[in-house]
Formats: sequence, C-alpha cells, structure tokens
Amino acid sequence: LESYCMAEPARDEKMDGKWKVEYTTAPPPSNGQLGPFVGIARQVIDLDTKRYSNLLIVDPNEWLSATLDATWEEWDGVF
Repeated sequence: LESYCMAEPARDEKMDGKWKVEYTTAPPPSNGQLGPFVGIARQVIDLDTKRYSNLLIVDPNEWLSATLDATWEEWDGVF
C-alpha cells in the first residue's frame, strides 16, 4: 500500500471530498466498529478549511451513526 501513497496527502487536491474507508489502523468508531456494531466507515475531507469528519454508518437504513469531527495542522518538523 505504501507505494500508492502520495508524498503530501494534506496538500493533494485528490484527497478533498467524501471517501469510503477500505483499510485503516484507526481505533473505533473510525474503523467502522462501535461496540458490537459493525458498519461502513466514511471520511469527509475539506482541504480548504483543514477539517475532516470520520463517520460510521450502520445499516439497514442507517439506523445508527457516529461522527467524529476534527481539524488538522501541518507539522513544521519542530517540537
């Protein structure tokens, strides 16, 4: 998978938008699980505002959902 990764994903316009998460090492609910419930994980990225949302949707009919909203800041490499 690493060979397919882009060099600067926080700046690449292809990352902007809504995604279905196929693989992640993130903890629940960002990985598609919440307690005993398993669903579809999605991520919405807005490069302009540096905000993203991780969504968990449980079918049928999206009867259960969870959302984690967050922002990011590019690291300048200095602690």
